Amino acid sequence: MKKKFRYEIDVGNLSPLIDKRRVEIDELAAMPDSVIDHSDIPT
Repeated sequence: MKKKFRYEIDVGNLSPLIDKRRVEIDELAAMPDSVIDHSDIPT
């Protein structure tokens, strides 16, 4: 049996992204959807 849990995230108190991660996110955002592998996303 899987145990369910719940937690809350304070979006106003998130740690800042490091520059490397920000660059990765920006590069991913600039890619067309046809290039991104969506096969691991549950349907």
